[in-house]
Amino acid sequence: MKRIFIIMFLTISMLYVLEVSEAVGLTSFKPQLEINHMSNEYILQWQRVPYLAYYEVEALSIPPADDAKRATDTERIASYRTWKNQLPIDENFPFRTYWRVSAQTIFHQPLGKYSDYINLTQTISGTIADFDKVKPEPTSFYPTNAPASIRPMLTWTVVPGAVYYELELLTEQPENPNDIFSSDKQVRLTREVFTNGYNVDLSWYESNHIFWRVRALNNRGNPLGVFSDATEVWIDRDIIPVTKPLTNDHKPTNLPTPLYPAYAWIPVLGASSHEVELTSQPPENPGGVEPSSYRIWSKIITGLNDCYDEQPRITPGKYYWRVRGIDAIGNPVGGYSDAVEFSVNLSRGNYAATFGDSITHGGGGISYSPADFDYNYQTYLNFPVVNLGKSGDTTATM
Repeated sequence: MKRIFIIMFLTISMLYVLEVSEAVGLTSFKPQLEINHMSNEYILQWQRVPYLAYYEVEALSIPPADDAKRATDTERIASYRTWKNQLPIDENFPFRTYWRVSAQTIFHQPLGKYSDYINLTQTISGTIADFDKVKPEPTSFYPTNAPASIRPMLTWTVVPGAVYYELELLTEQPENPNDIFSSDKQVRLTREVFTNGYNVDLSWYESNHIFWRVRALNNRGNPLGVFSDATEVWIDRDIIPVTKPLTNDHKPTNLPTPLYPAYAWIPVLGASSHEVELTSQPPENPGGVEPSSYRIWSKIITGLNDCYDEQPRITPGKYYWRVRGIDAIGNPVGGYSDAVEFSVNLSRGNYAATFGDSITHGGGGISYSPADFDYNYQTYLNFPVVNLGKSGDTTATM
């Protein structure tokens, strides 16, 4: 038994000498940290120390000031320990976090120094400069000479890859323009925005002007970029609000209409569902609340701002679609949107066609339907093709 204690003492002493010896070089070890994209995951990786050690990875809220000391509890968001030389990054972390790694032993924490930190924004979302350029651009304006009603439709450009948006209302210009943090001037905030527009209710607001800005979020709720420029809205309470959805038509003019069209819109305030109407002629009652006498198909959609046509449109000619809001008891919420025209031309598919399920039909990014042609691969083919895909199709039904 005494021999065992002697051996353990000598072993521990030798290990300690190895760790503190400048000649061995362990005291100057500093991992080189990098991040790689593999199998749809972002993986932190570093080289191993030539010694028996585990590794501690820190996620910090601010850049660390010292590469030799562990971060304080107020700086550290989380820490992980692993015997491996890699660690997947949890996407639940805020985008602006700072990561570093160190080797750890029973004697030294850390062994040597911490690695240089990696900024999650710079590595995943591009450089800070690029990140700051990712911002929506307002497309609706209500100046003093063309004010809005108390329920204006606010619109902006689409941010590629955005799953939803965060809209902020402010009493004045923000103190932090084009940032990712909320402003001290904020009076309301909503994330219930799943397309590039929002019908906002300002009936509660007492002043005659207000500011708004918006930013894009991913499926984890983390920013894809910064807030848009704050835009001022002047309000005239005598203007009767226009209560009709705003259609989203992202189809390039050079592409034929898919066999199964999809329709998308910006929802109208107060609607619990929306009804899409397809007509064979321009509706005889534009902006009205009653169905058109030219109606050939319709569908009621709840909880979404897009609709997939269930019928293959194979009869050549022009078609027109529009949408109206419906309240919880089935009454119209205002009138129909402006009608959108599209054509069916069978000769457009005489060269090639794509056939399949939702992958072929198009859409993506959770909140994008085949109506958003940026997410349809036919858009990027360099030869004429017609889309015969149908979401939900199977080999049997095909």
